Amino acid sequence: ETPSAVPTSMLALGALLAASYAPSPRSSPWSPARRVQEPLLAEFDVNAAVTRLNAAVEREDYAAAGRIKAEIEAGRGSSGAAVAPLVWDASALPAWLLARVEDLGFRFPTPVQAGALAARRSAIRDTVLSAPTGSGKTLAFSVRLVVEVAEQLEERASLATAAVSALLEEAPGGLSPTEAMGALSPALLLPGRDESGDATLPARGPPAGLVVAPTASLAEQAARLLHSLVGGYSRESRTYDPGAKDSLFKFGGPKAVRVAALFTAEEGAAAAAAAASGAGPLRDSELLVATPAAVAAAGESLDLSALRIACVDEADACDGAALDSLPPAASRVLVGATLGRAVATAVESGRVAPPVLVDGGGEVRSWAEDDLAPALCPAGIEHRFCVAPESGDQAQAQLQLLALARLLRNDLREWARLGGADHPRPRAVVFTSDAAAAVRVGAALRDSLWGEQAVATRAGEKDGEVGAAAFKSKRGNAGKDDFESVVRAGGASVLVVPRAEGRGLDFPDVTHVYCFNLGLGEGDANEYAHLAGRTGRVGQAGQGIVTSVLNADPDWPVALSALTAIVCVVARDTTGRSLEAVAVPSLEEDEDVRKGLDDLLALTEEREPSE
Repeated sequence: ETPSAVPTSMLALGALLAASYAPSPRSSPWSPARRVQEPLLAEFDVNAAVTRLNAAVEREDYAAAGRIKAEIEAGRGSSGAAVAPLVWDASALPAWLLARVEDLGFRFPTPVQAGALAARRSAIRDTVLSAPTGSGKTLAFSVRLVVEVAEQLEERASLATAAVSALLEEAPGGLSPTEAMGALSPALLLPGRDESGDATLPARGPPAGLVVAPTASLAEQAARLLHSLVGGYSRESRTYDPGAKDSLFKFGGPKAVRVAALFTAEEGAAAAAAAASGAGPLRDSELLVATPAAVAAAGESLDLSALRIACVDEADACDGAALDSLPPAASRVLVGATLGRAVATAVESGRVAPPVLVDGGGEVRSWAEDDLAPALCPAGIEHRFCVAPESGDQAQAQLQLLALARLLRNDLREWARLGGADHPRPRAVVFTSDAAAAVRVGAALRDSLWGEQAVATRAGEKDGEVGAAAFKSKRGNAGKDDFESVVRAGGASVLVVPRAEGRGLDFPDVTHVYCFNLGLGEGDANEYAHLAGRTGRVGQAGQGIVTSVLNADPDWPVALSALTAIVCVVARDTTGRSLEAVAVPSLEEDEDVRKGLDDLLALTEEREPSE
């Protein structure tokens, strides 16, 4: 029976949807009966293997760990160059840092992490870390940075400890034990947080280590990771348990390390003003993480005289002008998954000396001018496309949204068919063309998928918003990941963001990525690699699926041709067989017909979009 409340226009759209999705006697190009081609056997996926290796060690299954480690060793080192062994090099790390990375759960390094440390033994000063998305590059350069500045951290910690001891011994009115512990704890100084430190302690001096990242979200991720490496409490649940392995109470490294972050030009200018009076992050931090805009605004107030190392993350998208003023002995590290000619440009400009190159397999070799790092995704990712049904009128946008909602719901259905709790529950990132589309799509999906997936929209209106949302979701998704638990904790299981926010987005445990009507061209392989690389990452269960939803306009075959060319690049495929076609589940396939009507109501309702 037809509900009287459903407008005639929606019923017409529903009829069009049912007809468009109904099985046809002739196979359509996007029918599951005719895939484009059978996918290639994926080459060895190092990210997935390292994830399995750490999980085996965590459950103390050392026989399985040995087998997996042998698989990894057999799957890399094809060029004959030196390959770093997959162990944390105790001779290269201070004992306290070695204990810390293991306590944080990084039992074995990934190949690029092992290679980053092995490169220090080279006579070549500068280093390039070129590895696929999700391979652990952030930890690789972060550990390398902490190793390079460890001596300075320990020297400054000794001064801070002596100052605290003197204050504790003073007459009443000195430092209380609680204040002393706060003063000696590591500090993470993020913009907008009032954490200026104890004015009674001497300023630590200018930074010894610098990270430059192209976006606020990437800078925040790097700052949080560095903070955890120097003893900061990193657990997502934010519960303080002195017995936890990652607890400050177990940390045996230098005390009172300060990690500061600057995201915007305004914050850089404010830090420069504070530096004039000997205060602020430019005069009172060991490790500084900043965007190029913040570095430029800080200007000459950014004292680099004490700097031992500078790392430029996503160097192909990041202005590395800060490297121009480094002390001659300081190391430069360029990092990225899609570096292309960025390294050659940096060498030609004199910002870096001809470097040593570390690739995703952990091979360490001297860089050559023809080392143009391609855009690469983790090998185990499955690449798919879907063409939304064509309506020929104003209903096309609604059909696209309905197609996306059905695909997301079908992911949950397939998960349940596979056994539910025995597999990772689907968690997705949806990339849209721009911020306005993200708000529109997110609002529609939130209504359609309510009760099944917790949808969050982050359109990037404020610097750092996407990174903050991802971190909040990490905390909110700790433990149970069912809908009720995630919503109760303020987290999300589907994040809708503009494509511009794709590079480095750290949304946890992503199983599915959707590229929603992005219109990518053949020259967009780098961007696609970063979007797709939100899944298939080290530490994530499951290999990941990336689906591009194309608009069924007359030019969709051209869009498909461009997508095929892109996937051939990022999947190291010369045959075009790595892209699989999938169909939108039909209305008849939905186990709850009423849910199909609910979708029509939710996705076609006229309203003002809101977050």
